[in-house]
Amino acid sequence: MKKYGVLFIAAACVVLCTCQSLEGVFKEPKISFNSANITAIDFNGIELLCRVNVENPNSYTIPFPEIDWDFAVNGNDFIRGTLENNGNIQARKTTVVDIPIAVTYEGLFNTFASLMGADEVGYGVALGLRFPLPILESRTFSLDFSGTIPLLKIPAIKVKALEIAKINFEGIDMRCSVAVENPNVFSIPVPDLAWEYEVQGYPLLKSTIAGGGALEAKAAGTIDFGLHVSFAELFAVAASLVQAREADFAMALAADFPVPLFSDSDFSLEQLGKIPILRMPKVSFGGLEVKNTSLQRIEAGLSWEIRNENDYSFTLDRFAYDFSVNSASWASGSVPENLVIPPRGSASVPVTISLQSGQIIQELLGLISGNRDFAYSSGGSLELSSSLPGFEGTELPFAVSGVTKIRK
Repeated sequence: MKKYGVLFIAAACVVLCTCQSLEGVFKEPKISFNSANITAIDFNGIELLCRVNVENPNSYTIPFPEIDWDFAVNGNDFIRGTLENNGNIQARKTTVVDIPIAVTYEGLFNTFASLMGADEVGYGVALGLRFPLPILESRTFSLDFSGTIPLLKIPAIKVKALEIAKINFEGIDMRCSVAVENPNVFSIPVPDLAWEYEVQGYPLLKSTIAGGGALEAKAAGTIDFGLHVSFAELFAVAASLVQAREADFAMALAADFPVPLFSDSDFSLEQLGKIPILRMPKVSFGGLEVKNTSLQRIEAGLSWEIRNENDYSFTLDRFAYDFSVNSASWASGSVPENLVIPPRGSASVPVTISLQSGQIIQELLGLISGNRDFAYSSGGSLELSSSLPGFEGTELPFAVSGVTKIRK
């Protein structure tokens, strides 16, 4: 009996000494933070790469640890995962372990709606490392670190310009420029832009401008387009404007970004204003007046009156005419003018002609002596300019006819 007791004590001493020897030889691995960097970012989300140093101070390899990670936002748990690797960590080496974490903005804002509109948010990463070693089976190595990540920000749109590029008596060409600002640190797609143009409450024009391309980070771009307002088309839908001198317009714009998170955002604008409505000047024949007569030549004066019903003055730069009596041409020509036709006013264009044809002289003397009416017709063109912004020099035809008497 004493023999078995001695053997048991001896065996116990051997086991105890062996365990103490192993514990004295094995050294715990060391865990430290290396870095955390954003490796990719776009309007969908962020890819974060966390790197941890795992040092093996032993003279033999140890297995790679299983790593649980927990990603929190403003102290609240958000996403978690586990990283496994069947490899080993070499003796007396430090291995840098990469822990990729993908954060989608859709998931982030769906979970934390209050973050919408913020520039950035704080995050925290908690790691738990467990080594598949019997001696460390109950041990979890913990490591925490934190930082900030930028958030997706709502782009801004505004009307940069909406102005008259060209105006004449047929209509108006307008130029519109819409500014799009990207406040993010990454590029976003250029949006589609739908617009509708109303005059005096009547829908007149609409279209959509396709986007395409990208708006660079922290950059602003413009979407430029033009539209033409035809006075004839405007009067067709709003007859009451025929006598108007101006009209109210409304330009409605809506941008559509192909980004799912922007689907509930309102990117609409409305621009109000007024446009002038130009009315064609009216030309009338002022009469024929005999100045000097002889058997060989008669000097006569012709005159035309130009009536301007607009709120803007015009300058008559050139007046081209032809004049016929009883279907026979008596005179034609072109005279340079610098005649101002005032707003809602009239101006007279006098022209002196010399008649030398025996037949015309005979007919004219007969009209004078008999104090008879005669039929006339006159046509030609007006070259007009104006200080009205956007008005380009234009040439307008005219044609008048009637019956009158010669003034002496």
